Amino acid sequence: DKGVVDADEKTGFKLNALAYKNFKIELITLTGKGPWKIPSAAVVHSREEVHVYRIDKGYFKSIDITIVERSQDTVIIKGEELKDGNRIVSKGAGFLLIVDQAVFGEELAHEH
Repeated sequence: DKGVVDADEKTGFKLNALAYKNFKIELITLTGKGPWKIPSAAVVHSREEVHVYRIDKGYFKSIDITIVERSQDTVIIKGEELKDGNRIVSKGAGFLLIVDQAVFGEELAHEH
């Protein structure tokens, strides 16, 4: 079950506390209107899609982004669905991609 306690294509998926801890999930909060500078580890690639995982009310959801600029450890991103105050995963995003694909299937993982 990968530690998933609930899943919905609109809201994403929710992990149990043990999975959250084991995946060593860390979050950052976006501030301002963007583009935003975030750690490179926050970005995940699935086929030709590039995205981050946003958490809202305990649900992780894949959000499509565009990389504006890259440096060694950080990227500057923008995304139509991102806004000031959003919390995104800065560590553990790769694990979330695996869970996402297991729950929704590889094709759906980047569409929900």
